[in-house]
Amino acid sequence: MGVAASAPDDVLERASGWLAEKDVLCLRALCQRGRDVAGHAIARKAIPDIREVTFERVDKNNWDEREMRAPARAVAAMGQVFGAGCVNLQACGVSSEKLAALYAFVVTTRGGLLELNLWQASVSSNFLVEMCRLAPNIVRLRGPTYVDTTLDAIQQISRLCPKLEAVEFATKWKSLSPAEEWERYFPNLRSLKLGRRQKRYRPTALHAITEAARTTSAVEIDIDACHIFPDVVEAIVGTPLGDRITTFGCGMTANFTSIDPEAILAAARGFPRLTEIGIPEETPLPAPSWFAELARECRSLTSLIIGADNTTNAHVAAAFAHNQLQWLELSVLPDLTFGLGDAVVGTQTAAVLRKLVIDYCDQFRAADVLSLVRACPKLTELEWRRSDPSEWSDWDSDEEDANEVEINELIEEERGGTFYWVCL
Repeated sequence: MGVAASAPDDVLERASGWLAEKDVLCLRALCQRGRDVAGHAIARKAIPDIREVTFERVDKNNWDEREMRAPARAVAAMGQVFGAGCVNLQACGVSSEKLAALYAFVVTTRGGLLELNLWQASVSSNFLVEMCRLAPNIVRLRGPTYVDTTLDAIQQISRLCPKLEAVEFATKWKSLSPAEEWERYFPNLRSLKLGRRQKRYRPTALHAITEAARTTSAVEIDIDACHIFPDVVEAIVGTPLGDRITTFGCGMTANFTSIDPEAILAAARGFPRLTEIGIPEETPLPAPSWFAELARECRSLTSLIIGADNTTNAHVAAAFAHNQLQWLELSVLPDLTFGLGDAVVGTQTAAVLRKLVIDYCDQFRAADVLSLVRACPKLTELEWRRSDPSEWSDWDSDEEDANEVEINELIEEERGGTFYWVCL
């Protein structure tokens, strides 16, 4: 071991935490002391290169491929050496031989796994239960997407792994969402999923949603791909979840999601800690005066994401006028036009806004963004993403560049903030 031979074992163990996987193998091969030091460091889970282990597909560029690339004997051998140091395991696999090797690897973790991801593995419900039996301390679990997990297996897993905070199962045989069907069995869940793998799903099992809201530790609800009406919100109002929620709705990543405007008002009225609301693309915004009602129902609102297709300048101006927003995102709004900066000058939000995100509101020119920056004297964070404007018939690159330079001077040089923009 050279000079290192004179160092105390605890120093060597700490230093081994800086080593890559191949270096640990070299340390083990040097001598018995090196083998012992490496073993202790692995057992203490002190080596980042080993804490996360991934067994990839034969062809990792082919999402239909599910078989594991690594030979079964290599998986088992890796477990014997590194298993005790692994806390996050991700694996695929189809053949019985490779799944048996994967099981053997989990045995070597000695209950130390915190995350188990078998999303790409073809494992049965019984196999998944047995894997979870060996990993009672996991906090995150993704079951297989290619094989449905039975309700009986889900209930067994909830008892075997009581610390789970995030869980995903494929349940194509069910017509209800996870929140309606099985999430109530996991008391430490941090988020309730109200959607299914279908567009604009409407949750209807309100009693089950209420039970999950009462019995879990959830702090948020996932409504992606849902059509949410006031009855779902009312099922959560007054529960521990309803009292914990700080965010309702979603941003530009939401797909096929719609929230009835009355449901947004019900959330604003019924969730006492609510500070952020997202209005997704398919939500039909009422008249601009609706934002005055929203402000009356939610005095604590400080962040707003507006992504509704029918949003106009008047809607945004009303949101500025009636709320004191510190964070605002305008997401893919085709009907916004020039003059918005002039429309919001002197409003409540303009006086306090600190962060503005403009995502693909492609009719906006740099002059329009500059007018918003001038209207909001406390704005110090600006993110602007847009499509390539070079195809505009009246595009003046010199004028655009000059306005962008002025935006940067205002945000970064005068206010000490950050201006990030990208053109795709």
